[in-house]
Amino acid sequence: MNMSVRRIGVIYPENGILEQEFEKFAPQEVTLHFTRSRWPASEWFRPNWPDRMASLADDPDIAACAKLFNQIDPAVVTFACTSASFAAGAGGDLAVLENIRRGTNAKASSTSTAYLAACSALGIKRVAIASVYVESVTRRFVDFLSGGGVETVSHQSVGWERQPELTAEDVFRLASECDHPDAQVILIPQTNILTSELIPLVEERLGKPVLTAIQVTVWHAVRLAGSSWDGGIGRVWKENQV
Repeated sequence: MNMSVRRIGVIYPENGILEQEFEKFAPQEVTLHFTRSRWPASEWFRPNWPDRMASLADDPDIAACAKLFNQIDPAVVTFACTSASFAAGAGGDLAVLENIRRGTNAKASSTSTAYLAACSALGIKRVAIASVYVESVTRRFVDFLSGGGVETVSHQSVGWERQPELTAEDVFRLASECDHPDAQVILIPQTNILTSELIPLVEERLGKPVLTAIQVTVWHAVRLAGSSWDGGIGRVWKENQV
């Protein structure tokens, strides 16, 4: 592989619509390549939404999607869905990573994997979560983080059961309301939310880092690809470790 340009494969669920948002977080030395994985209709998730979401981590379609990237010799393949990669709780991302490795020899990541890596890089042990999910799904994220040694000191759930349509003001308000004096960082999990313009505003006003789903997905993949670029959006880009 020509290391002057690092290729990253992104498996983005069928309901994803924000490829341009991913690009805003990536350095010029990296190219992002997308493919879609299948995504059930909303009704499929009822009842037992958290358990059904967790079952998607074992979907063989993830391995099939990862295999599609082999022809471009990617440095990394990542699964860009937060909830499906944490819904099984502690270690919930492992099935996703194993699925990716079945399809490719590239390094593997997922959005939830990236959250733990970003917390580690920043030395974070206590977080607040501004979640658009229903409470039962958010609690699975709390369990996932706990399994990785990260304590959640505050969290709020908007309770969206369908695709959220949030403005920057909506997200800023949610981040502010869930903040806690003991929280070292604000997490905003959901890859279908625009946050690139919001991150600097929240970090400045709240005085702490903000980690959003697309941001950490790209950051972790870029670091795994061997780039030490530090010009990205948000404080996490100043950290080079993974």
